[in-house]
Amino acid sequence: MVGFVMGMQYGDQNKSNDKMIQNVDMSDWVTYQNDELGFSVMHPDYILPTISDYGETIVFYDEDKNKDNKVSLSFSVNELKGRTLEEISFDNSDPMLGEIISDTKKIKLGNTEGYTYTTEVGSASRAGYFVIYFFVPKDSNEFVHIASTKDRARGEELNSIENKILSTFKVKK
Repeated sequence: MVGFVMGMQYGDQNKSNDKMIQNVDMSDWVTYQNDELGFSVMHPDYILPTISDYGETIVFYDEDKNKDNKVSLSFSVNELKGRTLEEISFDNSDPMLGEIISDTKKIKLGNTEGYTYTTEVGSASRAGYFVIYFFVPKDSNEFVHIASTKDRARGEELNSIENKILSTFKVKK
């Protein structure tokens, strides 16, 4: 398996994304490190990470700077609660997640391996949106949950900047 999408090792079908993320200029990028949550990630210096109003979620969001490369990523740490990461990532029973529109796949994200899948958001206020979820281990008790929300009507998908940001993701060991 070769080819990285968002730092994810998927297979030969995504070799074109290798070049896409390699061509991202990172000369003005900085490292965001959160020792409490146990991870770091690099990002463009014009995107300021913020802590969400509803918990320990770090949000990287930029709608205006690069219209074609809108960044929408959120990172949070959750407890495994005696379950494995695989069990959590394959448990799609939470109605808040929406309808699953892709199979759960194994990934390599930055310096760790985990899982990903995509859901269609079903609420009336968010109709036409989909969310790409990532689950990567932090330690034996917790995992990092990453989400990226995209607007289907605008034809949004994961872009080169988000792919490059996620390729720099590192869990503090």
